[in-house]
Order: sequence, then C-alpha cells, then structure tokens
Amino acid sequence: MLDMDRLIYVWHGILSNFSEKAKGMAIANIINNHERAGMAKIVMLDKGGTKVSCQSILRIFLTNPIY
Repeated sequence: MLDMDRLIYVWHGILSNFSEKAKGMAIANIINNHERAGMAKIVMLDKGGTKVSCQSILRIFLTNPIY
C-alpha cells in the first residue's frame, strides 16, 4: 500500500488470494474514511491483470512528490 494523501494505491501480487485482496482494500478504506475524510481516491493495482511492477509504483511516487 502506498498512501499519497489524495491517492491510496493498493498493490496485489500475482499470488494474492481473495482474502488478502479484501484485507488490503479494507485497510485502504479505513485510512480513507478516518484520515482523509473520504476524499482520497483508492487505486487497486493487480499484478495479475495489469502487469504492474514495484518499479511502476515507485515511478508514480517519484513523479508525484508530497510536500
């Protein structure tokens, strides 16, 4: 999970099962509701379906610095 204030990325690896994916989304929703007043967008990145790598996630972080 990568929390970037208005964006919360939840990455699921190719071997993640349904329970792990659901838990990741539940935690992202808790952060959004309690710390972001429901204003953040939650983005689910699923390696199995979108070919997302750790390098891609880091690139997102590096091109959107938080000040």
